[in-house]
Amino acid sequence: MKRNFILIFLFLILLLTACTYAPKQIPCDAFELVDAINKANLAGGIHTLELAQGCTYELTWIEDMTNGNNGLPAIQTQIKIDGNGATIKRAEDAPNFRILQVGTKANLILNNLTIQNGYADGAGSTNYEKNGGGILNLGILYIYSSHITENYADFVGGIYNVGSAHLVHTTISNNNADHLTNGILNGDIGEMVISHSTISGNGNITYGDAIWNIGTLSINNSTISDNHGVAIDNDEDSIGPGLVSLEYVTFSGNDAALGSVSGTITIRNTLFGAQQGVTCSSGVNLITQGVNMDTDGTCNVTTVSPNSLKLGPLADNGGLTQTNFLGAGSVAINAAAGDCPKTDQRNIQRPQGSGCDVGAVEFDGSIIQQAPTQEICKYTALVNLFCRLGPSSSQYPDIDRFTPGQDGLVLGLSPDGNFAQVEGAANQLPCYVPLEEKFGGLSGSCGDLPILEPPPTPEEPSEPPSSDKPVQGCTVRQAGGAIICVSPCPPSAAPGETCTMP
Repeated sequence: MKRNFILIFLFLILLLTACTYAPKQIPCDAFELVDAINKANLAGGIHTLELAQGCTYELTWIEDMTNGNNGLPAIQTQIKIDGNGATIKRAEDAPNFRILQVGTKANLILNNLTIQNGYADGAGSTNYEKNGGGILNLGILYIYSSHITENYADFVGGIYNVGSAHLVHTTISNNNADHLTNGILNGDIGEMVISHSTISGNGNITYGDAIWNIGTLSINNSTISDNHGVAIDNDEDSIGPGLVSLEYVTFSGNDAALGSVSGTITIRNTLFGAQQGVTCSSGVNLITQGVNMDTDGTCNVTTVSPNSLKLGPLADNGGLTQTNFLGAGSVAINAAAGDCPKTDQRNIQRPQGSGCDVGAVEFDGSIIQQAPTQEICKYTALVNLFCRLGPSSSQYPDIDRFTPGQDGLVLGLSPDGNFAQVEGAANQLPCYVPLEEKFGGLSGSCGDLPILEPPPTPEEPSEPPSSDKPVQGCTVRQAGGAIICVSPCPPSAAPGETCTMP
């Protein structure tokens, strides 16, 4: 692994300093971008493409069908794309395709760029066509100061890596997949390093992983927060060693933090805040170094209370990525053991006190504590509870659900006051729950909630269909996984494709 990343480092120096090819300015036009990549591939050698500042390059067609459908030509040479804050995305009405892939003998650097809305749906006949809605990497990939977001696939939503990948100051967020991995899969021959980065919000249901590793994965000075499913699932196979190394990493608010059935995870000065479920599953083979902290005792490390940890929500606390900031007086401050990196995730110098802080962020007192905002109104379930499209116990389909203790933001009340519209716990879809004490109740500032007009029931559509005109609706994924056709279309239909009801 060390040898491979020395090669990457040498390649980066060469690519950043070479003057064989002057940087090419790419106008704000997707056709121009595709043409520039095709020409670079044909010419070979080293190329730098500078995108128009803040431009959105919207891809509307399938340009390449190598390893499945791709919106951009497969990278076949050494290319650096300077994004200048630009976005490369698949258009909403375009056919399904991933955004890009890096070939086995190719090198790609992405800098200050957003990759968005790729969709790898399985069109093709290779092992990769269903993987990597955003990026499929078979070569050398380096991502700096970028966002890989809102990509989708049958199996791996964000990045599928079976080459060498290095992510720095990068955010992997809100990617989804039907199976396996929502954010990143580091395959059996994959080598990946993630530093000063944030993995958050991946997965729209409690399924899959934010990261699944089979190869060799190293993460340092990074935050992994608020993901559905397991934050990191680690396994070895006949080829992949299943090795994970975590140093100065912060986990918070995931359905679970670490899981595996094989392989080894080494943690050093890593912080596990409160998760939605257990922090470490029973099958995790964990090697601990330095001082590590959890809040539920499942990792066999130093266990602390959430109150003493004082870990804040994921927010902009300075730097290029969001972080979970430590509050003043946290037990994690000055508690790390052994050597620590020169800076934290935000590039703030370490240490700030007598020692370094456990986790990704070094407390420096720079975060101004905000005045308390008005308390929100929330609903907390006491039992397993369906959350339905409309205010009824049976007439409307269930599109989300709550388990005991889960809560959701209250959006309004039904006209009779017997139901509340809330943000669902699993899919975050607006849905209705009954306001009966045996099921759950409201808390917080609930005195001035709006009265919401309920949608028509499926049996009583707003416009009765004629015999030759079916009712238009949207497909909606239920909390249990089934996909149904619902009319009228709910505000956050998923996956949002139109359908008809006879």
